[in-house]
Amino acid sequence: MDIIDLEKKWNSYIEETVNTNFKHTLDEVVRQMFKNFVKVGNNECKRILSLGIGAGNIEREYLLNGWYVTGVDIADKACDAILHNIENDVKNRVIERYEFIWSAFEEVKLSGYYNYVIAFNSLPYSFKEDLPNIISNVNNHVLPGSVFALTFFGDTHDFVKKTVCYGVSEEEIPLLFTGWEIKHINRVIETINIPYVTMRKKKKRYNPVVWDSIDVIAVKIWR
Repeated sequence: MDIIDLEKKWNSYIEETVNTNFKHTLDEVVRQMFKNFVKVGNNECKRILSLGIGAGNIEREYLLNGWYVTGVDIADKACDAILHNIENDVKNRVIERYEFIWSAFEEVKLSGYYNYVIAFNSLPYSFKEDLPNIISNVNNHVLPGSVFALTFFGDTHDFVKKTVCYGVSEEEIPLLFTGWEIKHINRVIETINIPYVTMRKKKKRYNPVVWDSIDVIAVKIWR
C-alpha cells in the first residue's frame, strides 16, 4: 500500500470517528493521571506529543485545558479534525497552542521537549522494524519525568493475524524502553464489534473482532 492509499484510508477513518471515544483501558488511566497533574498546578509541564492524533478526541481535552498539543498523522484530515467541534470563540484561543505535523511516524522531525507522549492504537499500523527508531526519536525530545503512554497489539489480535498490523509480546516491551521505568502494563483480550458502513445500502453494520491490546505507561528516568 503506497502513501496515497494510506492517506485515503486514514482520512476515511477520521471522518467516522470525530467525537467518538474508542474503548481501551489506557484512556481512563491517562485521563486520571492528567487530572492529578493539573491539580499540582505545574505550569511548566504543558506540552503533549500525540503520535497518530486521528480525530483528536482525547487531545482536544488537553487543548481546552491549556496544554500545547503537537499531533502527528499521515492523514491530512487529522489537521482540522481536532478543531472541528470546538466553538469558534474558544478555537481562537487554542489554535496557537496546536501544531500539526503531516508525516509518517518514522520520518517525523520534532523540536523541543515534551512532557507527555501518547500513541493510542496507532504505532502497530506502522512497520515493526521502524519501532526502535520511533522510540529513539521520542527519547531525544523528552526529559526525566516525562510520560509515554501507548498501546501495542498482541499476537492474537485479528488485525495482526491478517497482517494489517504488527504484534509485540509483553517480554519485548521492556527491551524497547531503555532509560524508562515501566509503570503500567495491562493486556486485555476481548471480542468487540467494530462498525462499518455498507457501500450498497449505506447501512451501519458491525464486524466482531478479537482485540488483543497491551496498554503501557512508561516514565523517563534518564537520558
